[in-house]
Amino acid sequence: MAKAEDVLDDFTFRFARGYKDGFCGKAGKIYNSIKNLKARHQISLEIKDIKARVGEISARHQRYQALYGTQERGFSSSRQANADFDIRAQSLFIEEARLVGIDKPKAELISKILDDHSQL
Repeated sequence: MAKAEDVLDDFTFRFARGYKDGFCGKAGKIYNSIKNLKARHQISLEIKDIKARVGEISARHQRYQALYGTQERGFSSSRQANADFDIRAQSLFIEEARLVGIDKPKAELISKILDDHSQL
């Protein structure tokens, strides 16, 4: 998006002008309109290039989402995927005192780690 804004800003900076009244103003307006044709053509080519790149990015996103992403669920798969990620990430920050039923698995894990470490 920033590229498209840059193209339009460049055109506005270089070619957008106020015109005088009368014959000289109209003649200047016609001259500048003809002069602007080349710039307009260049801008249209740049916008087409931007549009093609956005299309490629969208296709790549859909392809990778199909290969590695989540299945579509509900109204928005991206919202659901983000919600799943947020739940998992939040579980990393829960205080140990608030966790229930992890004492036995925790002790087993610690003993296995210590046993394996002593064999090294």
